[in-house]
Amino acid sequence: MYKTLEIDNDIILKQLELDDCEDIYKTINNQREYLGKWLPFVESTKEPNDTKKFVEMTVGLPEDRFEYIFTIRYKNQFGGLIGFKCTDKGNNGNWLLAFREFAGKRNCNKIRQTAL
Repeated sequence: MYKTLEIDNDIILKQLELDDCEDIYKTINNQREYLGKWLPFVESTKEPNDTKKFVEMTVGLPEDRFEYIFTIRYKNQFGGLIGFKCTDKGNNGNWLLAFREFAGKRNCNKIRQTAL
């Protein structure tokens, strides 16, 4: 069962699944110049199958390497990705990839505060 976290009336985190590949690829492709400044994988993401491989690998990780990755849905539209990892040493890590239309500081802070 996939997890869903409601941040507020407009923002929902939905656990990553194969159905998200198209949204992720389209966003990367449409914002290549903007995202490519910071994200090295943008250059190697040349076709939808590249994104599909990433998602398949991510959702299929064994339990000892599993990391919760969620899509960010803002008003039911794809807004980015966020990942959470808990290590065996008790360290928690998180990362946030919010795309240009969504990436307001208020939204990003709200997600981190609520989800963590």
